Amino acid sequence: PELIVEEIHGNVDSRVRKLEEGICDAIVLAHAGVKRLGLGHYVTEIFDAHEFYPAPGQGVIAVQSRVMDSGIEEILKAIHHGPSGIELSCERAFLKRLEGGCQLPCGITTRLRDGALKIAGGLFSTDAGHWVEAETEGPSGQAEKLGEALADLILDKGGREILERMRHEGKRP
Repeated sequence: PELIVEEIHGNVDSRVRKLEEGICDAIVLAHAGVKRLGLGHYVTEIFDAHEFYPAPGQGVIAVQSRVMDSGIEEILKAIHHGPSGIELSCERAFLKRLEGGCQLPCGITTRLRDGALKIAGGLFSTDAGHWVEAETEGPSGQAEKLGEALADLILDKGGREILERMRHEGKRP
């Protein structure tokens, strides 16, 4: 309750500079990116994904290419990581079913193991007083349907009311 949460913008270096300058007491960043940039010494806590859901698609690296360029398509097939693609398709279906974008306060974890996806996620109100969480699992070949099913569980457990309140308050993109 004593926390004041505010958005900060900029690249990782400018966000870390705000921390160093005392503009904020703490920042939350993706751990993989912080490590990749050699800034791991700033890390004081790593949140468990079920306690602090990442945004859908968080950490995925995507490459966009021209349509119908078979040479490029072959190169991209060679670097495509199938398991990540399955997890991402589940997460994108979850977000789409919630009619959300990058501003929607939701999160999801997907874990692909032995041909099955185990997923958990949540939708959070903008007043920080209400949220809905759910989880489900199923075969990885049904990744999109599982993402939609998770969103439906959340909507049925009170998520519709959260979205409606956000629309009414004008806080939903």
